[in-house]
Amino acid sequence: MDNSFTVNAALIAAISAIIAPTITTFINRYADIKLKKLDVFQNAKRKAYNDFAESFSVLYHATVMEGKEPIRKILSATYQAMTYSTPKTRELLKVFSKNIEKGHWDSYEKFELLHEQFFSCIDAMKSELYKVK
Repeated sequence: MDNSFTVNAALIAAISAIIAPTITTFINRYADIKLKKLDVFQNAKRKAYNDFAESFSVLYHATVMEGKEPIRKILSATYQAMTYSTPKTRELLKVFSKNIEKGHWDSYEKFELLHEQFFSCIDAMKSELYKVK
C-alpha cells in the first residue's frame, strides 16, 4: 500500500511537470494578446483624437472658406473620434458636429461657442486617454 502511494504521487508529479508549462504559456500568451489589443486600441484612439484636434485648427485658421473641404475634414475626424470615445465624450462630439454642420463659424460669437465646445471635447478625450481599462 505504501508503494502505490509513492507510484501515484510520482505519476501526479510527472503529469503536472508535463502540463504546467503548457498552462503557463497559455496564460502568458492570453495576457500578451490582451495587452497588444489594448495597445492597438489606445494608439488608434490617440491618432483619432489628434486628427480631431488638427482638423479643427484647419477650420480655425481658414480665413476664406474654399468649398467644403475644411468642414469635411473636421466632420470626418469628429466621426472617427466618436468611434473610440465613451458615451459622454460622444455626446459632446455630436453637439460639436451639429454646430459645425449648421455653419457656426460665420460670426465671432458662434465661433467662440464652437471653440468652447471644442475644448470641452478635448478635455473629455484627454481624461479618456489617461484612463486605461
